[in-house]
Amino acid sequence: MILMALTLCFFTCRDIKPENIVLDSAGYAKLADFGLCRDGIEFSSVMSYPCGDFRYAAPEILREDLYNRTVDWWALGVTMYEMAVGKLPFTGEMEELCENVLNTEPEYPTNLDNRTATIIRALLEKDPKFRLGSVRNDGEQLQKFYYFEPIDWKALRDRQLQAPFIPSQDVQAAEEEEQSDCGVVTPTDCMTPLPSDVHKAFTKFEQLPEDF
Repeated sequence: MILMALTLCFFTCRDIKPENIVLDSAGYAKLADFGLCRDGIEFSSVMSYPCGDFRYAAPEILREDLYNRTVDWWALGVTMYEMAVGKLPFTGEMEELCENVLNTEPEYPTNLDNRTATIIRALLEKDPKFRLGSVRNDGEQLQKFYYFEPIDWKALRDRQLQAPFIPSQDVQAAEEEEQSDCGVVTPTDCMTPLPSDVHKAFTKFEQLPEDF
């Protein structure tokens, strides 16, 4: 539902992974970290800048091809595989990782139920034209996939469903860890500014390329 909302607003996240999914106090999933998000992305839009965590990157990103918003559905498939199986579908250092993503298929444990394996395979389709979510109404296509048949989407949207897991709101452990952190932050009054001639070299500096 999060990704469906993004596509309806013409956003592509480009950084879907477990680390960027958090739970609120009611156990509902929230997507965090939109630093690589691209706006104005319609169904026919394409992007060219490779970015994100390459462990969750679609084949077309690794090939440095033009890509569209279906890369988010691929990343969702990687995330679902990792949550269901307990490990990433593709591993290795950069060169080996790319080789595996482009030319191999994940192994599906025999104890993984067929419904889950089927939707993951559909999301991890290497050809983006045939990937689940490759149609104009991509979010609706996902919702209608038989894996999600038991879900009452309206009740989910209205937050009327009981989450299977409610996170603890006890922050004592986090506070203790923070207090035990002995890291030192440099005081701002001790920082030395760049010389003016050096600073001028960065006046036209842009953090990201124009096509990002």
